[in-house]
Amino acid sequence: MNEYVVVTFPIKRAVLMDGEPCGFTNEVLTIEGGQHTFTLGEPLDYRPESQTVYVENTNIAHRQEVPFEKL
Repeated sequence: MNEYVVVTFPIKRAVLMDGEPCGFTNEVLTIEGGQHTFTLGEPLDYRPESQTVYVENTNIAHRQEVPFEKL
């Protein structure tokens, strides 16, 4: 089943999910449910370094947010 997340960051950056490119920050990403690790890759000017979250029971109107902040 499709799940929906938004990885937030002040500027547009590529998002990696489980080490693979999956889209860009501040856009709705459609993914498979379950546990996933999100990062923004290089340069490492953000925190936290990565976030591992369990994604389930989302929909397009109620997405799971995964926030990163700029250093």
